[in-house]
Amino acid sequence: MPSRGVFSFEARQLVLPPEVTLDTSFIVNALIEGEPHHGSARAFMEQLADARTTLAFNTLLELEREIAFRIPLVERFPRDWKRRRHDGRSLRRARRLVQQTMTSWWDLRSAFAYLEVGVEEVLDAVEELMGAFGLSSNDAIHAATAEYTGARTMASTDAGFALVPEPRLAIYTNSGRVRVCRGMRRRLQRAG
Repeated sequence: MPSRGVFSFEARQLVLPPEVTLDTSFIVNALIEGEPHHGSARAFMEQLADARTTLAFNTLLELEREIAFRIPLVERFPRDWKRRRHDGRSLRRARRLVQQTMTSWWDLRSAFAYLEVGVEEVLDAVEELMGAFGLSSNDAIHAATAEYTGARTMASTDAGFALVPEPRLAIYTNSGRVRVCRGMRRRLQRAG
């Protein structure tokens, strides 16, 4: 079966990219214990560090603290976490988790050479990526960062990046999403 530019970061035999762009979903998994792909995402980051891979990321990644903030709320109030957002019983843990995640992120990135890109540097490409491939604005910012830096490989647990064709973006994702991503790209290729 052709790869279609989609690879599992959980695979035993990996060809590691010289540069990789990081999506927030991947970083959350790599940094927060208890996330579904924590062990494999963390191991992939260690492999990238050993290979001296250069990281590329957008400052949006550091602004998307909502993901870490939301985890304790969803754990405590799975059905109505949005309504309970201001419940003091979860706010302390949410604040602490965000602080721990950011500290872990700064420690992690210090082990790499990296290219940090501001949102304003890629805004012109965001509308095109949204209109052409249906990406959310946040995903379009990360994809635009990959193109802007030339690090056209994305580490993500978000299958939506498969909507960007293979020549423009390769994807490293968890093994459970590989088939879905390849299927999305196969359908795009047939439609195109």
